Amino acid sequence: MYSLRKGAKAYGIDERMLRHKLLERGDISKSGKSGAITYHRYPSRETLQKLANETNGVLRGFDAADYLGLDIHLLRTFVVEGLIKKAGEMARNAPYFRREDLDAFIGRLYRQTRLELEPANDEVSLIAATPACQCSTLELLNLIFEHDIPLRCATGADPRFNDFLISVERAKTAIGQNSAGAISMSEAASKLGVDTATIRNLVNAGYLSAAPKSQKSSERWRVIDEASVTIFAEHYISATDLARELRRDPANLCRELYKNGVEPLIFNGENRIIFRRRDVNDR
Repeated sequence: MYSLRKGAKAYGIDERMLRHKLLERGDISKSGKSGAITYHRYPSRETLQKLANETNGVLRGFDAADYLGLDIHLLRTFVVEGLIKKAGEMARNAPYFRREDLDAFIGRLYRQTRLELEPANDEVSLIAATPACQCSTLELLNLIFEHDIPLRCATGADPRFNDFLISVERAKTAIGQNSAGAISMSEAASKLGVDTATIRNLVNAGYLSAAPKSQKSSERWRVIDEASVTIFAEHYISATDLARELRRDPANLCRELYKNGVEPLIFNGENRIIFRRRDVNDR
């Protein structure tokens, strides 16, 4: 018979994983906040060997992230979105993974690689491509899979996530950012001094126009007609930009404008950060 710690060491099982499995079996129980372990049955050699076989190739979250070459937060995002399958959960909902499922994720990326593909001048890793394409890593992966964007692999055997390379121009073409007269939501937000959520709301309210995209472009990404942004900027100004021009604190400036009867542009019932230039100039 073995204790938890000695059994884990003797059979090469992660101690937390072994504790989790023995709790599942009812062989041990944990009491209160102290987490003291009570043994109902000490694990036998047969039990430990069986659990060692079950947990062979099983990794905890941080180990799985390291195995893939990912940040742990990005791994969690991929799990939530169903791109990576988890094998189960331990205490406090901490997931664990099987190597075969992690390999399946890498294999899916590897199937996007093309051996005959020549290196592109704008080729970067998947992580580096996200700021260039102005989308999240998750969005970029969906883009790759949906539009069958080819990748290259920087290493031969046992690639990790960031060993896969993508052409930024190919990604932008699929997004539709290369449409004539179109800019990304992030670029539009920068021009108007607001965030991308506000840009999206302005489009939905009809103040800005979405740019037409080619038939092959992704519907996940909305690109904005640059001319509509320019026209909007001529008639409206964000509280942030106005405060910068006047060298004022934005919150105090807004309170003063409200007090003097200058109403902000209201859309979606809650966006109170943009003013008409003529109303501000009149004051």
